[in-house]
Amino acid sequence: MADAAGQPVATHLSVTVAEAGAAALDPNGGNVASTLLLTSDLAGYVESPGYYFQTPTPETNRALDDLLLTQGWRRYVWKEVLSPTPPPLFYSVERGITLFGQVTGMGQTGIPSSQLTFIQSKPARNVATATTDATGRFLFSGFPGRDTSFITLQARRATGGSNVIVRPDLGPPTFGAPLPPLPPVATTTGVAEYLRRSRQQQVQERQGRPEGDIRSVQLSNVAVTGKKQLIAPNDSRRLYPGVVANTIVDFTDIPAAQSGMSALQILQSRVAGLAISGSPPNMSVQIRNSGSPIFILDGTRTDIDFINTLPANQIEAVEVFKGNEAAIFGSSGGVIAIYTKRGNKNYKGEDKGPSPGLITIKLPGYYQAREFYQPHYGAPVMNAPSADPRRLTLYWDPEFSTDIAGKGEFIFNTADGSGNFQIATEGISLNGDPSRGNATIYVAPKGK
Repeated sequence: MADAAGQPVATHLSVTVAEAGAAALDPNGGNVASTLLLTSDLAGYVESPGYYFQTPTPETNRALDDLLLTQGWRRYVWKEVLSPTPPPLFYSVERGITLFGQVTGMGQTGIPSSQLTFIQSKPARNVATATTDATGRFLFSGFPGRDTSFITLQARRATGGSNVIVRPDLGPPTFGAPLPPLPPVATTTGVAEYLRRSRQQQVQERQGRPEGDIRSVQLSNVAVTGKKQLIAPNDSRRLYPGVVANTIVDFTDIPAAQSGMSALQILQSRVAGLAISGSPPNMSVQIRNSGSPIFILDGTRTDIDFINTLPANQIEAVEVFKGNEAAIFGSSGGVIAIYTKRGNKNYKGEDKGPSPGLITIKLPGYYQAREFYQPHYGAPVMNAPSADPRRLTLYWDPEFSTDIAGKGEFIFNTADGSGNFQIATEGISLNGDPSRGNATIYVAPKGK
């Protein structure tokens, strides 16, 4: 890769290799240049945006002027941006995915010096603490952004009170862009040849399958196993919605729990690190290296005297929070959360609005790109089809990089047939310049 002056540059690119005929179906479609320089600044739909940048001519320049005269658009006032005294910045530069907001009272007044406990359950478990500023605002940063994060925030006043509201600033709502209309099919020689070969391939596939168009493969028996979710993260019986323990005991799967035994008797020797001694109704509980736990029954704190009288056949599940898991409850001795059986599994309880001092947030991350499938050529294949398994897109890599010399290497397998294949790259250099390029290679028929 080289810049306009012919000097090599390091770039981050996406690389696509496809049959030239398939690539020519929409030659004027959108690309990185048309997106950065045109469509991202226009409110309406632009048909064939690549037309204005493929081969600039006086005609395309006039068409671009006409487009901008009929489309709503926006711009920056560069005179102010480039002046010796830059305009004031109302928002700080974002260096990644952040979570910010404000802790207020029951009204809208911010509460300064509020104590915040941050608990991230997915994609990785993380616990942190912070203090709000003089206006009650807070900021958490450093999220990897590779996947959606599930976060629970607990807030307390400096005096310890929990009658506060956590108000995250998630920005304006986002709406998915409507699907554009299908592009017109270009009547070029490459497209006509591609369509002819595609129809020929369909005929070959039908001729090579005596059973018809449907090809069936008999598989051996497959056992699908899974684990049901006992208590949903947003269950109304949770003291803190979204906070789920790693250790859960399902009482409905324990035959002894359907007898007259107590709940603590059933828990004996079933949870690592949980020591239960004595006999009903005077049993005691200790969590190893922690101490005496807090007991929560259907979202309400209770004591061990009441738990000692609770029969096991009334319990659906028990969660045991140990170590850092119990930090949000304010307990160093762990927490045992007990959930009793309910008649209607779909009952979600009364909607009472946001919980004072607590909120659960789903923070979207960037899409995690999957690896593009490529056939494993050279491996033995049973019942291989006789027809040509032609593929339209032969190779795709959304994260391809070149070195400081502008060079990079990738390997792909062509289709079984011969013909022209188009290599298309789009991306941006380390200097921030958009990059786009195309090349065509020809694969000769076998034996030539």
